[in-house]
Amino acid sequence: MMRKRIAERLTRKRNAAVSVTPASGNLVPIQSGHQIFCKAGVLLGIGPRLYYKEELRLNACYLNGAVFLEIDKDFVQEYKRIYDYHPMNFNTYIGNQFAKDITYGVRTQYGKFLEYRSVVETKCPSVNVLSSGEIDAIGGNGELVEIKSQTDGLSPRFWREVLQALPPNILFWNHEEFGIEEIVNCTDSFDDECSWFKDDVLRFLDDFLVTIYDKLEKSPKTVFEVTKMDKESGLKIEKSEKAAWEFFPEAFVKHFNLAL
Repeated sequence: MMRKRIAERLTRKRNAAVSVTPASGNLVPIQSGHQIFCKAGVLLGIGPRLYYKEELRLNACYLNGAVFLEIDKDFVQEYKRIYDYHPMNFNTYIGNQFAKDITYGVRTQYGKFLEYRSVVETKCPSVNVLSSGEIDAIGGNGELVEIKSQTDGLSPRFWREVLQALPPNILFWNHEEFGIEEIVNCTDSFDDECSWFKDDVLRFLDDFLVTIYDKLEKSPKTVFEVTKMDKESGLKIEKSEKAAWEFFPEAFVKHFNLAL
């Protein structure tokens, strides 16, 4: 009996500490102007790759006054294979698929995935970027639960070592939202040793996003492939064979009330 009362008190304390704000409709309506929606990890990867003229492949589509941007899946897989041996999570660094990460309608033994995490706004000089972090799921009891997602879906190691060991109503997290400061200052040393780095990366990122926006704005609901080759600064923006309904998962379209 004593054990049960203690468990009930702990449950009440945890539930009281959790403040859940449903994220439905955060992109409705999307205001006109230069706005981009993507994963925070996409921004974190694009800036330095532009500056160092490294290869980059993206998919993008203009809809409702905003460009939706994601890292090309094949590019992610190639990059991941190269760095599988490295302790740093390069897959997260270059950004997972935004639509999949935000709308993974997963069912767990702890309850149904009900809501999506709120987006945060990052301001470049010419572009407003709406970005998101990891998935946050709201369980059946209203508790907030983070579910780690990799390119190939939910991480088996995470299921085995973390999630299954936790009670269903616990609140846990270990991610941060990336603001523009984190995007352009990828290491602490840049501030002191390369004070010019921040402004240059920001300029490259801003020009890059504006170029994509201006091109895609003329062809709404059309998916484009954006390619930058290694050691080159120019971009190739070409229509993709992928249709808009393939680019935007159904759950994502319904959640943000997007009209295809």
